[in-house]
Amino acid sequence: MSVFVSSETKMSPVIFKDRLPDFLYDHLLCLVFGIRILLESSLEADIEFAERLLGRYCSAVTDIFQTETAETINVHCLRHLAHQCRSY
Repeated sequence: MSVFVSSETKMSPVIFKDRLPDFLYDHLLCLVFGIRILLESSLEADIEFAERLLGRYCSAVTDIFQTETAETINVHCLRHLAHQCRSY
């Protein structure tokens, strides 16, 4: 299962390139690359960049879905993922 999810995540920027409006595509890229950086690097500069990407992703969720409750606990946890990567 993890191989499928990993492959799916790596391919999503290619799959959705011309299928999403630009603002949604940019939103997707923030998530995909933020997660990917955290999986592949332990450099502090990279973790900080990933943290900014994931923060941008989370902040945009409310704007995209136009509701204050759009940032669910799952989305909110992304805000803390970089901190967890620093801890391990």
